Amino acid sequence: MSKYQTEAGIECTPEECKLIDSLKRLAKKWEKDGKRLWLYSASGSLHVMMHGRYRQ
Repeated sequence: MSKYQTEAGIECTPEECKLIDSLKRLAKKWEKDGKRLWLYSASGSLHVMMHGRYRQ
């Protein structure tokens, strides 16, 4: 497990570090161009968005 900290130097908890590692593994499975899926998290919710054209 990797250790992470914020830019202010606050260390993440072991559970947070596990979750970050899990998201990084998942990201490797996504398209390599970095534009396919987007994650947004705020106030305890996680939104997964897809970049690109939409059906009309």
